[in-house]
Amino acid sequence: RKNEPELLKKIDSAIAAIIANGTYKKIESHYFNFDVYGANPAK
Repeated sequence: RKNEPELLKKIDSAIAAIIANGTYKKIESHYFNFDVYGANPAK
């Protein structure tokens, strides 16, 4: 929400944390067989 910069900071921090600790990739690979951002296209 544009009028809640503190909430945005908390969400950004949470996303950065799960990317850093590998949780994001684990969840992503469970649901998708490709990199959803296109860095590693499906073979």
